[in-house]
Amino acid sequence: HLSSCGSRGVDAMGSGGSKLDVKHRIDEVEKACAGKKIGTGKDELDVMKKCSEELRAAMDEVAAKSSPDLHLIDRIGGLSDIIYCNLESRITLELVQLADAADVHKAIMDIAEDLDSVRATKVSPKVQQKWTEAEQQKYAQILKELAELIKGLTDISKLPEALDEVNQKLEALLQGVKKELAERTLAQCSGFSTAKFGKGFPGLLQKEGPDLLERVRAPVAKFDASAQQVAAVAEGSWEALAPVLAKQSVQVATHMVKVTLQQAAVELAQDNFDGATTAFAQMQIWWPHSEGSEEKEALNESLGKVLDLADERSFACEAESISDFAAKLDALCSALAPSRAALAPRLAERRALGPLKQLQEEMEKEDANLENLLSSLKDMAAAAETLATVEGLEAAMSALDNFLQQKSQSVEADLAKVLEIAGCYDETRPKLSLPDTSPLLPRIQVLLTSSSLQRAREELCKDHGLNPALVLQLVKRAGEAEPAELDDEMTALLQEVADKTCERMCESFRSAVAEGQEAKVQGLLKFADSFDAACAAAKGTSHIQEKLKEIHAAAEAPADEGTADHPADEGTDDPALPAEGADDPAAPVEEASPEYTAAAAKISQMEEMLSQETGMNPNVILKDLTELVELWPSVATQLSERLATQLSVLQQRMASACAAASAEDQEAKLKALLAFAHKVHDLQHQMDDCAPDFNFAVCSAGAAQDLTDAETELSKETGMNPVAVLKNIRNLRLYWQALGSSAEQLHQRLGAMCDLMRSRITSSYEQNPEKRPNLLKFSAAFDAAIKDLEGAGEANLAE
Repeated sequence: HLSSCGSRGVDAMGSGGSKLDVKHRIDEVEKACAGKKIGTGKDELDVMKKCSEELRAAMDEVAAKSSPDLHLIDRIGGLSDIIYCNLESRITLELVQLADAADVHKAIMDIAEDLDSVRATKVSPKVQQKWTEAEQQKYAQILKELAELIKGLTDISKLPEALDEVNQKLEALLQGVKKELAERTLAQCSGFSTAKFGKGFPGLLQKEGPDLLERVRAPVAKFDASAQQVAAVAEGSWEALAPVLAKQSVQVATHMVKVTLQQAAVELAQDNFDGATTAFAQMQIWWPHSEGSEEKEALNESLGKVLDLADERSFACEAESISDFAAKLDALCSALAPSRAALAPRLAERRALGPLKQLQEEMEKEDANLENLLSSLKDMAAAAETLATVEGLEAAMSALDNFLQQKSQSVEADLAKVLEIAGCYDETRPKLSLPDTSPLLPRIQVLLTSSSLQRAREELCKDHGLNPALVLQLVKRAGEAEPAELDDEMTALLQEVADKTCERMCESFRSAVAEGQEAKVQGLLKFADSFDAACAAAKGTSHIQEKLKEIHAAAEAPADEGTADHPADEGTDDPALPAEGADDPAAPVEEASPEYTAAAAKISQMEEMLSQETGMNPNVILKDLTELVELWPSVATQLSERLATQLSVLQQRMASACAAASAEDQEAKLKALLAFAHKVHDLQHQMDDCAPDFNFAVCSAGAAQDLTDAETELSKETGMNPVAVLKNIRNLRLYWQALGSSAEQLHQRLGAMCDLMRSRITSSYEQNPEKRPNLLKFSAAFDAAIKDLEGAGEANLAE
């Protein structure tokens, strides 16, 4: 920016055309240029422009005279030297690196051209040369950055990002790089192409997968185009990178197809169909990229052999999940081997006879599993079209008819499951094109009702050893059978059972009332309520609870029939008919306190609930225990033994349920069971620790089952499923903290099992290089699963 003096001088330029005026204008330029032989950046560049224009105008006027003033011409030349020096001193690396360098360059060259018009020797070529040299310094700096970028690329995984940066550098260089720098740039491009892409890209492609090809396709094309332009400036040649990468991609894809096919074969040999599916999925990703491979024929042959192995192992597998594998394999073959016969239909045809065989084998077992029978029957219905012509089918269905009739008469049998199978039988038989017979379900319902009521009558006829819980259960079963209607004989039988039960109940109730056994009285009333409901469900009539209440009311009213010492009804020698499984109070008192009565009723309710094989309501149990805690200080002496007995029963049932849920991998159910167990344990702790091992016993059962499952899987010489083992180990976290340091035996089992797993994984890692990426992933998951599990050892398998 001009000083005030310089500004006034410039403003005074251009006035008049006489010799005096020209001299005055030159004087003003001298004032403006004074001390400005050195310029900086863009500062006062506009002043230099005005000065150069004034000099050009002054020279035009002087030259137009018939006798030019040589002194004025010398002065103009001297001032042009100053402006020239000012321009040349400005041109630096920093200036040409400015964002608006192009505009600055034009302004400087305009001034230089003005100076050319007043000088014998032109300065514009020199200024341009200085600008070009400064620009080349800029390009040299960019080239240096490019070289450092390429040299610093040691992590090959960052190759795509580095390629983008290289393209940016090349784009900048192509703005004006000259031959010498272009030659050096071309050398850097060649090194980047050979050292980084040529050597590092195949490994990166193998690691990242074919998606990498799409990521680098456009950047590589841009790189090739830029390198080609650089080569033209350098008067050299460029071998395009894209064709090299295409060839490398085919080679990598061919290798990966081989590896994944080998992995699939190994997994199939071990009947690990999930692992084989994963391997096939990986192979399918690489397969299209192996087109053009010189080994394509060999790859097709290998694929055929592995698919043959898949067929063989699928036919040998009996797991239902094999159908999913077959469907996935068929989808794969539709793209890679369309001429190959689909596996799923062939598998279904071959396996159609399996359910029939399973049904026959299951019925021959002493402890036949009803769930397995139902599953086999449903599978038979699904394969009905194939099975309809099978010899021996009708005999098998008749055998099932007889089996279910016998099973329905067993109290221990799952009634609901028997009825479900009978219903499924009636639906399946027509699908199998078998001769018509009377429906099985109504026959089972009638038979079940009749046999249950007969057994109930037999039980009630006992003089001693009557099991009231069994009577109630049998009547409930008669109702649950839900026959269409009861004939006269069964109606009479049901009423007989109801009457005999009422008779026995009234006798026991009078005795309990007379003896002041309030807990027993409440238990009998509760039992009566359950029996009345069961009888009504069986389409019968029973009002035992109403009669008991009448007896109770009569006993409380003033009466002349007897006294407390000589009651009118002293009862009989028959055992009392309490609620299911209930005993008399451990220590009855002459006049039961309200706390005792309430607490005894809670325990009686627990006893009734726990006597049932199914239908236990955990919320009722927790509610009873929670309310018992408040009453406990007053009744602990009399009721501790009864409560401990019921908690022992509950503990056994919980342990069994926990082990079963663990065996079936029902994680949600496990969590619910353990949460319930923790609550019960906390409540019993508040009642004098009457079941101190409750939580430990339940958690031990679940943990032992998971360890057993893991040990069983690890004991397999082939076909071991490491994922299943990992799931078992993860489940241990549900129990381990609650078990604490007391579970030494479980800790030892876990340690031995983990050592075996480490040994097998390490051996597989050493023997199967192609599996190492997957093994490392599994090892990391294994380490995470055992971390902080006491007894498992160090979590360092992945290391």
